[in-house]
Amino acid sequence: MLAASLSLVAWGAQALQITSFSPQGEVARVRQVVAKFDSAAVNFGDPKAPAPLSLSCSDASVTKGTGRWTGEREWVFDFERDLPPGVRCTASVKPGFKSAAGAELTGTKSYQFNSGGPFVQNLRPSTYEQIDEEQFFVLFLNGPATTASVQANVWCTAEGVGERIPVRLIEGAQRAEILKGLGLEKDAARDPLSFATLACNRRFTSGSRMQIVFGKGVATPSGVANTVEKRFDFKVREPFSAEFNCERENAQAACLPIRPMMLSFNAPVPRKLAAAIRLKSAKETLKPQIDGGAEGAQADALVNSLQFNAPLAENTAFTIELPKDFKDASGRPLRNADNFPLKVSTGGMPPLAKFAAAAGQVCGSAVWHRGAFCRRPRIGQPACAAARDAAQRGGCPACAGPAGGHRHSQRASGQGEHAQAPHRRGHHCLVPQGAALRQLCGEPQAGAPRRDRPPAQGAG
Repeated sequence: MLAASLSLVAWGAQALQITSFSPQGEVARVRQVVAKFDSAAVNFGDPKAPAPLSLSCSDASVTKGTGRWTGEREWVFDFERDLPPGVRCTASVKPGFKSAAGAELTGTKSYQFNSGGPFVQNLRPSTYEQIDEEQFFVLFLNGPATTASVQANVWCTAEGVGERIPVRLIEGAQRAEILKGLGLEKDAARDPLSFATLACNRRFTSGSRMQIVFGKGVATPSGVANTVEKRFDFKVREPFSAEFNCERENAQAACLPIRPMMLSFNAPVPRKLAAAIRLKSAKETLKPQIDGGAEGAQADALVNSLQFNAPLAENTAFTIELPKDFKDASGRPLRNADNFPLKVSTGGMPPLAKFAAAAGQVCGSAVWHRGAFCRRPRIGQPACAAARDAAQRGGCPACAGPAGGHRHSQRASGQGEHAQAPHRRGHHCLVPQGAALRQLCGEPQAGAPRRDRPPAQGAG
């Protein structure tokens, strides 16, 4: 009995076992195999240490890789690339493998795993993008999937529709055009079954929500099927519409003539078509300004907005007219086309815009001159000198010159602070005098401290 017990203890001391092996079963992404042992299996650092396991897979072309010991108790095998779907592998213990101390490897003799069925790695368009009412989709799969299983197990759902919407596969020249547009033609040529191009068999309502469902059962050519359902949510774009904007003194006021009128679209419009939009009044017809300028613009370029530059005639009624058959780049008609020709109008110049500044003055926010606001001039600056001179001779800096044919206006003031001034080229010129001139030029009022100088020492 004693001899038998000693022999069992000696045998147990010589045994070597695998305590952990991964992966096992179905695993979507396999790049490495790891085996861990309960005791030292090799002398770590020994370049001649043998591999404890042999690996074989159903697709020999994807089994290429390198095995190595990462420690005296751990062995790993790295595949050259992730296993594609549908690959089954078996890791078997090598007969006669012993540790450096002579212990035999006992226990489980083999381990199985597979890479599962196909799944979606990426798709176009992305889920954060709004889609067309008849959108084409491209699914990037982690490996080949049969077209029959894709058509049978991928479907669409739509908001307000209580049934599955089948998909149709995009084939031939149309598929080639889609893939080329995404720069995928070369990848798809090497592995065509890894790229599914499809569309839903229903036109979706603008502004609604829908889903692409990648269901269970999509299978590889070897017959390994996907076992996990995946859903992708999308928002269908809103109907094509145009929106007018302009700056106003308040919500009920007409547009400021010193600021541009803008027209924006919620979908791209061919530049050539947008350039044909006109702003018309009884006296003139204006062309729009489009980002990028007219010269050098590509004929097939798309735009999302345009504007009619200021200054515009004040107190004038305009209409914005669209060209015939105005549509977006997808061919959709304008939802609010009944609003066009759109009636808009400008009001009078705002009060600050009626003070003329000297030619060449830097632009800012206090005085209006030839289509731009100009900063309030300070003492000693040319604008103040010009304003003083204009006040003395009854003119204004922006309108100085021959007065032949000019109309005059008078702005009443209890202090008599504004003098008569000429009206020229649509500018209403009021010449500041007295307190108004001092305020324009930054001069202090009587008894008030100067704003452009620091207070005197000890001033309270």
